Amino acid sequence: MSSILDRRVKYSGHKHTVNKTELTIKKNLDMSILNLLCSYILSGNRNIRRGAYINLRNFISCLDLSVYNTEPEKLKKLEFIQKGLEARLEKNLSSRSMIKSYINGGILADNIVDLGDNELSNQEIDFVNEMVTKSLYYTFIDPEMDVLTDLCIRWKSADFNERVSLANEVEQVVTQLYNKFRRSKVESVNNLVFSLKQDTFEEKITDIRNKLCDPSRMMITGMQGINEILGGGFYASRVYLLLGLTGVGKSMTMLNMMYQMKKYNKRITPKDPTKVPCIVYITMENDIYETVERLFSIATGEDLIDYSVEEIVQKLKTEGELYINEDSPIDTIIKYVPNRSVDTGYLYTMVEDLEDDGYEVLAVMLDHVKRIRSVQNISDLRLELGEVINEFKVFATLKDLIFITDSHLNRDAAAIIDKYATNSKADLTKMLGKANVGESLLMLDNSDCCLIINKEFDENNIEYMVFKRIKMRYKNSGRDYICQPFREDNKIRFVEDIGYAVPAFKESLHEVDYNMQYMNETKNITGGQKIRQSNYCNITYLDSDNDYDTSSTITKYSEDTIPSITVDEARYSDLRYMSDEDVNEYYKKISDTLISSLIK
Repeated sequence: MSSILDRRVKYSGHKHTVNKTELTIKKNLDMSILNLLCSYILSGNRNIRRGAYINLRNFISCLDLSVYNTEPEKLKKLEFIQKGLEARLEKNLSSRSMIKSYINGGILADNIVDLGDNELSNQEIDFVNEMVTKSLYYTFIDPEMDVLTDLCIRWKSADFNERVSLANEVEQVVTQLYNKFRRSKVESVNNLVFSLKQDTFEEKITDIRNKLCDPSRMMITGMQGINEILGGGFYASRVYLLLGLTGVGKSMTMLNMMYQMKKYNKRITPKDPTKVPCIVYITMENDIYETVERLFSIATGEDLIDYSVEEIVQKLKTEGELYINEDSPIDTIIKYVPNRSVDTGYLYTMVEDLEDDGYEVLAVMLDHVKRIRSVQNISDLRLELGEVINEFKVFATLKDLIFITDSHLNRDAAAIIDKYATNSKADLTKMLGKANVGESLLMLDNSDCCLIINKEFDENNIEYMVFKRIKMRYKNSGRDYICQPFREDNKIRFVEDIGYAVPAFKESLHEVDYNMQYMNETKNITGGQKIRQSNYCNITYLDSDNDYDTSSTITKYSEDTIPSITVDEARYSDLRYMSDEDVNEYYKKISDTLISSLIK
């Protein structure tokens, strides 16, 4: 029997592949399905992979168009889909308007299909992918049923001698049918498998690159030093673990990060355009009242109970920039879950419920590891903690989101801090390392990035949160240690230095550090420019989108004379405007008197 389904072969003159088959699908698609496929072609949903478009093209190429001869409207929509697939796969167009223009070039303007601007949700995308995959998979079955039916009839009426020879024929047909099932399998677009195979290599590389370059998969904080330690920011599919002593401020640090991720990632758009992007903070330690009260203090520097409801809402919106609109689309959702009341399976239910409510979760922050159970029901705490982090990793990968959590350092870390805290001028957090992970080193093994955090004071009794990176599985930066100051007017809020020429962190609390900045005042000047002013440095934001002027004028310090640095408007992707060498060269010229007064 001749092979019905051949191997993939290339279109003449095209780079991309398509399943060539001698069979056709005689199914007459209804108008609602065709409308859905037209919208699929134009959709901006970034969850649609290139392989899905190739599967759809294979499906359309198998349709028997003669079935539609008496239905011109359906033929028009099929032509729309074919031209749209050409735009996607051969012209590499992704803009909705550009794809429409390409289709319109092949279809007369008065015949173009008008679909409006409706977007498809993830659920609609999944429906199309499954329909196409199953239709391709079962294309060859109908004609084989006739062969099998004939064999069954002949077998029933055959005598013993006839069945001996007929058995061989049955075996051959069944074997060939099995091979056709195997060869006709269409890879699910939800399971990406990389291979150097010629007809899939470019397709897989395209899918991988598109995903890794998706801007919604990376979120920055408002602190240059933390972003640098993280290799640019927090990345989706990765698990980040913060470790600190009891009472050091792990929850407060997580809330600061959530607040900053909301504030400094305004350009992020969800992969599913029908959803609202959000960050979810799960507190299993402090209740939701305490958590929101602390968030209010971080955002405003004041106590929530001192204000009326109307004043609280107004302050959160104006001073805290906590609102949702087109310019700031990310929602922040805080959930309280009682200690040890759920296992990690709860995370899937929570995210899927939020998806049903119209959300796309960008990041989940959970406080903290010991308060959630493993689905494995492990009695040994050391093994359970390692498995919980491992389950976080699987969850983050499957849901393609950022996962941030925290846990404790051990008694040895506490002993080191207690021993040297009162009489040492050394950087205490530098003394801590992997050996100080509390309860289970498996947490460190299974996380992608791990930071030790600790509060310290410099010689002037100014407080900092110190961050030391002890694990990085992926992209590694040269910096692994910073001391981030708290704001002078808000002792639970970190200084945010995104957009400034010189970052706010110190590299050491007991050495002269010329990177230290504290910029806390914003003033308006003529021409729409902004000046952010510290005690010694004016940072001017320019209106230009193209010129990145990092010129600096250094003058001898006096009460009436301070140095001035000019930089361009802050860009979220570029966090540093001056090299360390330039910063050191400039600020070595500033007097010790100035250095000691930087954050006063």
